[in-house]
Amino acid sequence: MKKKYVFSSLLAIALMAGCAPSTPVNSASTSGTMESAEALEENSYETVTSLMSSQITTRVFTSQSISDDDEKKILTSAFYGAASGGQQAREIIAVDDRSIMKQIQAVHPWAQSLDTAPLVIVIAGNQGKSVYPENLVQDTSIAAQNIVLTASSLGISTNIMSIYPQKKRVAGIQSVLHLPSSVVPYIMVSMGYAQEDTSSSSSAEKDDIDAMIHFNTWGEN
Repeated sequence: MKKKYVFSSLLAIALMAGCAPSTPVNSASTSGTMESAEALEENSYETVTSLMSSQITTRVFTSQSISDDDEKKILTSAFYGAASGGQQAREIIAVDDRSIMKQIQAVHPWAQSLDTAPLVIVIAGNQGKSVYPENLVQDTSIAAQNIVLTASSLGISTNIMSIYPQKKRVAGIQSVLHLPSSVVPYIMVSMGYAQEDTSSSSSAEKDDIDAMIHFNTWGEN
């Protein structure tokens, strides 16, 4: 997959919109700037939707490691976007220690991808810092989507695994990672570079999407 830097494109749009000169400019210059901004915005839409629609799940990875720079970009992206009431109660635990991954596998029945993944990111909610702890499940889900999209933009494949609300998985992961009781693990995402022919698409077909979109009331497609 080509590397597509979504956030760079969106930032460029913001800069173009926010840096308009305060002094008068000729109409041709203004028109050109607007057309450029519109073209960039359209390109950003295509980039984002392409990343979303091409999502795949990978459970077998090559031995290639993820660079520190790319890992930092992925981890930072977890804290972008919406959070309930603006609460900053998400916690991220990045695991690249193979012995700890083995311990995670012992308490999670669907963590086979950790056999080969060079990195797994556990996304948790800190109930002690949360104003709306009942909404941490959606806040951590947003973080997971950001992580997956950022990884995809860097050519890195992922596999999402649920932890919450299965109590045994939650307690097991808390024990393995030495999390305090107030820090609840919700989701984990393993990642790396996919082995050929080991990935599967997780996006719905267009006909299915059309049937699942309703307008105003149920059944109005």
